[in-house]
Amino acid sequence: MEMQEVHSQIVEVVKRHCGSRKVTGLLGELRTAGSLGAGPGRRGTGRATECGPVQTHSDGEFLDHMITLCRTVLDREEEPAALLEMGDVLKANGQMQKAADLFSMVLSDDRGPVKKKHIAEAFMRRGELHSRLGQWKASQADLARSRTLFVGLREQVALGRVENILATNYAEQGNLKLARKCYTRALSIFEESDQKEMAGTVLMNLGILLNIAGKYDEALGHYTRALSLFEQLGDVCRLAELHHNIGMTYLQWGQESAAIKEFNCSHYLASRRNLLPVMGLALFGKANAHYRIGDYPLAANFLQHAIGAFERCDDRLGLADAYKLKGMCHRDMKKYALATSYFLTSLRMNRELKNRLNEAETWFEMGLLERQRRRKEETLKAFTEALAIFKEIGAAADVKRTEQEICTTNGGRHVS
Repeated sequence: MEMQEVHSQIVEVVKRHCGSRKVTGLLGELRTAGSLGAGPGRRGTGRATECGPVQTHSDGEFLDHMITLCRTVLDREEEPAALLEMGDVLKANGQMQKAADLFSMVLSDDRGPVKKKHIAEAFMRRGELHSRLGQWKASQADLARSRTLFVGLREQVALGRVENILATNYAEQGNLKLARKCYTRALSIFEESDQKEMAGTVLMNLGILLNIAGKYDEALGHYTRALSLFEQLGDVCRLAELHHNIGMTYLQWGQESAAIKEFNCSHYLASRRNLLPVMGLALFGKANAHYRIGDYPLAANFLQHAIGAFERCDDRLGLADAYKLKGMCHRDMKKYALATSYFLTSLRMNRELKNRLNEAETWFEMGLLERQRRRKEETLKAFTEALAIFKEIGAAADVKRTEQEICTTNGGRHVS
């Protein structure tokens, strides 16, 4: 059912660019073609509807036909725009590799010149996709090319979008100072241009940075400003993301009931648009909240569903976080060998992805594990690793709690 919805969204994109009649005609012929899914000696009995994709062919085959139709019908100026929109649909629904292939198709087309704006957009979109996958170097390279082109085109709003993605890259790698600078530049551009959706997005991202710094009141203030903008626009997708982030702030603040309410809202809104990445994050948030209140069976149930969502959309950052939480659950159930394996897996993945914050959080949880096992030297090593990274990225609240744990481990002697 999920893939049918993705196909329907792509069909609507192609109809806007190629015309409804051509798309419906192609879908009708695919429907009745005996070689496409009906099987030997059988014929498809349905026919293409105005909004329905073909259901009797492979996913890749459907996409290939839509691309070919665009290349056949559209001229060299219109076609890249259609491919970029199709890529956006795939990216929003967690089909990351297919989205990357479409963006790369725009960049590698050798049939003639492509508008600089389309090339810049393709680099920016692919750079954002690399960012979501934790591929920081590839993301930085694409975004740098995109920024250069947008500067030449004097596309201020697009430059703001590039700054927003760059800021997210820096934040995920633990460089909160540089992230805040990029977000602030982006917010200034969007507010001057009256771009409410993007201004709300940056406000939400600034709220995330404040949450990391332990400034929960300020974070919620930014989220409230973003909420007002998204509600004005009726932007269900952004509202789903925002409610997840509000939930994370309440969770950090120790208000689990309020957090669960926000995660439920996020999951409901994301489900309405089949936003698999956000659904995974909301499920993970609920698992985390139930873990904190000691409801391990429910936490494990939500966590397994979150892992399934992360795997389907190739969200390795999400998986690394999920493995950390699995380690925490097994630690509390005194399954120390399994807990250690999950923590080490999370550490490995976070190092590969260069996600410094999550790496530090995993070291912290390993410190608690080693303390339970009464291994003082290993406990101090894990907490010291966590503390160094928390200080490096400016996570003030985490620095404070880690210093307290080291003090407790040392029998009350404060860390120098």
